[in-house]
Amino acid sequence: MTHDFLPQQQTLFDDPVISETPNRRGVRVQIHSDLVDAFVNLVALTRPDVVAEIGAHEASFSQKIRTALPTSKIVAFEANPKVYEQFRSRTDFSSLGIDYRHEAVADIDGTVSFHIVVGLLTGVIGQINAISSINLRANTAVQSEMVEIPATTLDRAIAHMGESFCLWIDVEGAQKQVLEGGKRVLPQVNSLMIEVEDYAFWNGQILNKNIESILAGHGLVPIMIDCEADRQHNVVFIQRQLLVNEGVATIIRQYTENIHTRIKSAHDNSRQS
Repeated sequence: MTHDFLPQQQTLFDDPVISETPNRRGVRVQIHSDLVDAFVNLVALTRPDVVAEIGAHEASFSQKIRTALPTSKIVAFEANPKVYEQFRSRTDFSSLGIDYRHEAVADIDGTVSFHIVVGLLTGVIGQINAISSINLRANTAVQSEMVEIPATTLDRAIAHMGESFCLWIDVEGAQKQVLEGGKRVLPQVNSLMIEVEDYAFWNGQILNKNIESILAGHGLVPIMIDCEADRQHNVVFIQRQLLVNEGVATIIRQYTENIHTRIKSAHDNSRQS
């Protein structure tokens, strides 16, 4: 069955070439890129009515999906006001058919506090970054500035827009809020890609196993993962009934083969250097 590939992928990531590669570098980035491509192919196959990119930043996923699904409704949510203003001014999202919104997707409608990271142990960083969150960092050495931003729930924002959904969730430890606000939408999700953690980098966050359990309650099962960083990675889920779809199986099989190829190439490059 298609979900049998998941243990294979996890075993491949035990290869020393992965642990020896810094987070979000080299072969780790290549495998993550392959996972994004596989997810785009999966979404194109399942053809949801609505695609929501939550934690959109520059909305690159939404732009890729627009090409694959010219008629689906696409909504991209970005909570960081600095990020939103920068990319709204650079890209004409309306001409692309993308509804790019400055909102946090949370468990309430109204406003929420948002913590813009401005300093790490390595020094000051710009406010236009992809590591800020509704939740405070557990590491008190991480400095942030708090602002109030508009918030909505997944159900309120998109439940009325269609009957089938795809979700991309990259919310820096705020997965619990997103999922709690989407109890009507989640049973209608065909495919979902979510960044998860095995360690609590943020106060109050839920971890990978908790997320997997919540999604299982809505019929969603994990089929593909990456190894983007230690204790943080991305997982693709689909509705259980899609496991028998041969097109889905082909996408998963090809992604798993790509992992083999990437790791072999990394070993070859290491021997040549």
